[in-house]
Amino acid sequence: MGMESQICWIFGTTWPCLTPSEWAAWAQAVGTFVALLIAFGVPYWQSWKQDREAARERIIERYFMSQALQQPIEGLLVAAKLGLRMMEMPENAAVVATIPDEPFSRTPEFDQFRTRLFLLGRTGSEITALVGWIVILNKQSVALRDNHGTLPADIEKKLKDTLTLARDTAESAKQGLIAIERAMAKKIPSVATE
Repeated sequence: MGMESQICWIFGTTWPCLTPSEWAAWAQAVGTFVALLIAFGVPYWQSWKQDREAARERIIERYFMSQALQQPIEGLLVAAKLGLRMMEMPENAAVVATIPDEPFSRTPEFDQFRTRLFLLGRTGSEITALVGWIVILNKQSVALRDNHGTLPADIEKKLKDTLTLARDTAESAKQGLIAIERAMAKKIPSVATE
C-alpha cells in the first residue's frame, strides 16, 4: 500500500496538507459544531421571540384596559361624591325615595377585564376593591331608601365610610389608569417597530 494522497488548502500556505480522511474528520467536526449551534440557537431564538411578542401584547392590552376602564371609574367617582353630598344633606325624603335598586352600576368593563386586572398592578387591585364596594354600596343605599332616609347611626357611618373609601379609591384608580395609559402609549410605537 502506498502513501495516501494529500489535499492541500488552496487559500494560503499556513494550512497543512491533509489526507482525505483527515479532511473528512475536520468537516465532521465543523458540521457537528454548526448542528449544535442550530439545535440550541433556534429554540432559544423562538422562545425569545415568543416572550417579546407576549410582552408586546401585554403592553397593548394594558393600554386598552386603561382606556376602557377610565369612564366607568369616573362614573363611580361621581356617584360616590354625589352619595357623600346626599348623606350630608338634611333629611330629604323626596331625594332618598329616588334611589334606584342599584345606584352604583357595575359596568360590563369590570367583568370583561376582571381576570386580567393584575396587569394593572396596584391600580388593578384598587379596581377589584371598587367592584366589591359597589355591591356593599348598593345594599346600603337600598337600605337607606327602604328606611325612608333614616338608618341607625352605625349603619349610616358605615355607608359614609364606604362612600369615602370608594371615592378615594376611584380617584386613585383614575390617576393610576391615566398614568398607565400614558406609559403604555409611549411604549406602543417602539413595540410596533420591533
